[in-house]
Amino acid sequence: MNKLPHEALIMIAQSTFEPWDFKFRISLLLASRRWRSVLLPTFYSQVRLDGPQIMSLVVALKENPSNESCINILTLWSYNPRFKAATHNVSKFRSWIKDISHSQAEVAEWEDELEKGNNDAWFALLLTLKCIAIFHSKFGGKFVRCIVSRAALREGPFESMPILHQLGFLKIVANYRTTYQAKEFLPLFLLQSLKSADLDGVIESHSPNDSAIPGVRFVPRTLSTVFLCLCGNGRYGMMDLISSCRNRTLEHFEWQHTSTGLREILQTVSAENIPHFTFHAKA
Repeated sequence: MNKLPHEALIMIAQSTFEPWDFKFRISLLLASRRWRSVLLPTFYSQVRLDGPQIMSLVVALKENPSNESCINILTLWSYNPRFKAATHNVSKFRSWIKDISHSQAEVAEWEDELEKGNNDAWFALLLTLKCIAIFHSKFGGKFVRCIVSRAALREGPFESMPILHQLGFLKIVANYRTTYQAKEFLPLFLLQSLKSADLDGVIESHSPNDSAIPGVRFVPRTLSTVFLCLCGNGRYGMMDLISSCRNRTLEHFEWQHTSTGLREILQTVSAENIPHFTFHAKA
């Protein structure tokens, strides 16, 4: 097996391992130094995590920064707000947190949440990796939304250290207790690379004052989203997004919705000439 070319080893590994099978991947990496050097980038390219594994990956990347550039598909398979983390010295992450925070108070809060085992705080650090192209998640907590918003708006330090600008596919899955205000996702659609967004648990507002976010200004023909699936109610929240896709490549728009505000929605979709519009009325 050690005489197999690199390409053959990679093909064998890709055909036999699943993204969540960490034990099997580790066994292959421990087979020999050559196998480790050849297969490690492949295994890191697609990472699928359960909640408690988030901290382990962050620590591993901190100790081996060269592996950061390998990750381009990041999936959070299950999520709990907190987990019982082993005692860990988070001071080693202080410089990392300082680089992406806007105040000392924010740094202190972030460190405190890391020590408490807050998955959201740990996962937000992973989103600062530069090469993520596909992002699946079952949650969107305070720290994650903060990082995403700053990255999309190119706020400090991300005006000179861009992240998520290779993100082409976004999927947010909510559970029955989790909903998100539509406006929380608006900054994401400033990312020019975003081609597909599948958003579940999005709740729109019934007030026009709740549809805008300071600093987020959409200009017609700036977006290239080709698939957008929303699930929500109310008439405000994503209308700016639909209008911003005017004369672009929004090819498919699927919305599960009640009849609230339906006339305005259909008028907008018709005006923007979206070729495929699917509407599922809720009871």
